[in-house]
Amino acid sequence: MNAGHWVEVAGPYLLVALLSATWAVVEVAQTFPDDTRRALRTGGARLLVGANVGFACLAYTVVLSLVSSTANRWLVALAAGAGWQALLRSRINLFQSMAAPQHSISLISLADLYASLQQFCLRHIDQALIAAREDLLEEALALDVEDLKRRVRLQGHASALTSEENVTRFLERVHQETDPEAQKLLLASFLLQEKGYEGFERWMKAVVRRQQATSNPAEQE
Repeated sequence: MNAGHWVEVAGPYLLVALLSATWAVVEVAQTFPDDTRRALRTGGARLLVGANVGFACLAYTVVLSLVSSTANRWLVALAAGAGWQALLRSRINLFQSMAAPQHSISLISLADLYASLQQFCLRHIDQALIAAREDLLEEALALDVEDLKRRVRLQGHASALTSEENVTRFLERVHQETDPEAQKLLLASFLLQEKGYEGFERWMKAVVRRQQATSNPAEQE
């Protein structure tokens, strides 16, 4: 097989793989917008990307077998890679029970299989992220509640998407909590969601360094 023929055969599959992998990355980013980078490094994300690529390449193969042999493979690959999930929703059936009565046919569709696998992957991504988030929230409980409230107010003023009115309502809800730990958890969870994991982690480290410098003024001299 010469290089030109290899590109003609394998190139469209690579295009489908690239487009479908992008679909998977977007799904993860939409589900975990405040922790996308860490989410993409998990095994669940890798499995989701692999599943997207596999299903899309299967869809491309099916479509390619249905179109004319003279059809442009690159255009078919572009259509399959960009719209393969729409093809899934058309409920392509893998198996049909021959024993079932005609009015009660049992179907297993690619859409159902993909939806189950997608939920499995997203659940495992979430489980992989929980441990580090719990540790970060645990560290936040050691902070002063007023420091957390001040940071929430600053976040409300600085953000172009979080309105001050929403922040005010949120702080009123916090004030209704009588348990100081519950107040801290609410405030820390809000900041974790708004700043994202990495942003909140950086802020936490800066607060800890500032507290250490204040408690050890000799180190600043």
